Amino acid sequence: MGHNGSVAIQEQAIDHLNDDRVALAAAGELIDQLQRRGISEGLVVDLGCGSGLTARRLTDAGYNVIGVDISPEMVELARTNAPDATFIVDSLFSFDIPPCVAITAIGESINYAIDDSTTRQDVDGFVQRVFDVLLPGGLAMLDAAGPGRIGPGVRNDARFEGDGWALFVRTEGSDDGLTMTRETMLFRQEGDVWRRTDERHRLDLFSPESVTEQLLGTGFDVLVMSGYEDLTFPEGWNGFLGRKRR
Repeated sequence: MGHNGSVAIQEQAIDHLNDDRVALAAAGELIDQLQRRGISEGLVVDLGCGSGLTARRLTDAGYNVIGVDISPEMVELARTNAPDATFIVDSLFSFDIPPCVAITAIGESINYAIDDSTTRQDVDGFVQRVFDVLLPGGLAMLDAAGPGRIGPGVRNDARFEGDGWALFVRTEGSDDGLTMTRETMLFRQEGDVWRRTDERHRLDLFSPESVTEQLLGTGFDVLVMSGYEDLTFPEGWNGFLGRKRR
């Protein structure tokens, strides 16, 4: 789930830690849910596609895939990882989604405020757009960070290291419990020199009740999920499977 050009570098580092598992487990979950319903082919749109691992597993299973990410660097990486899919640089909030059998928005993609103009109404409109383009019986699978992801005013610091890189992540909950910020400081080794990149992003937090209500009100049957396949979400992270009623 890329957000801009420079943060893509950081997300590739984080991929080593968590996002690969989420992307692959989400793809497996969606394939299982589709095949249970007799949908073994068709177009899947992967919004916030990141490095393309979800798309690769879906194309390997016989589905056509369009992946969308706002980061050109992540789209370039996705094209390498999933050569049989089609990838487009765009925001999930503005992409003109074609008719399809399934839509994904995984890895807390809908939480990220792309810029200061992104509002909660954009998320409401996103759900309606997804419903409108899904074929009858089609599936929407997404996950979202809720207020329990981090407590109000709480700050967590973490450090991760790999071969030639070190990543420091600070996550802080707002006092009102409605948003959280992620600040990342990445050190990358280039020859004998270490280079530093800093990023800061705001995530709007959505309660599982509000997301479920929005999906139901739009016309989906909804299953709230605690994880994908054998991956269990941490506290405050919730998954949702919406089926467009026939």
